[in-house]
Amino acid sequence: MLAAITLTVGFLYEGRGSYRYLTPLIWWPVIFGAAAVTAVLFTRYRGVLALFSWSSVAVPVALILHTGVAPNGSLWNINDSTCVSDLGLRDGLAGFWQARRIEVMSDWKYQIDPITPDGKALFWGNDLARYRESRFDLSRRPAYRFVVMTDLDPQSIIDQFGEPNEKRSCGLRSVWVYDQDIVVR
Repeated sequence: MLAAITLTVGFLYEGRGSYRYLTPLIWWPVIFGAAAVTAVLFTRYRGVLALFSWSSVAVPVALILHTGVAPNGSLWNINDSTCVSDLGLRDGLAGFWQARRIEVMSDWKYQIDPITPDGKALFWGNDLARYRESRFDLSRRPAYRFVVMTDLDPQSIIDQFGEPNEKRSCGLRSVWVYDQDIVVR
């Protein structure tokens, strides 16, 4: 079974983005194995397992309540959308994990489509029409004029789109600006 999972993951793994879809292949066997071990041990050590089950939920809840630590709900509150608004441009490109976040944080004022680290259109799980027609005007192509460089390979982006006319620093991020429209292939 381990060999089958390893082969499946080996053939399907395409990068960090595909990992989240492969986690069930990796973790469900572990979960079922733990359930089987628990079922066997439950008959012998019922009290210990009940205490462990209860404490595995109660301890994290108590720590959160006591320390005030809670999951950070502002993880998307990053100034990417502010950087993009300062450019005065509407259509751009970014890595998979940045593109949608910037669109959402800007209240959908921009069309920022995802590209692979080497600057090609990211077909996997995306609407291919977005690369051919603007969300704001379906009769024209998006006028891509900037690239948010987070998680992208700079040399590949230069090879794909040419040298940018301007490189802006935006906190820890870099945004490359072009004077003419970028064509994504």
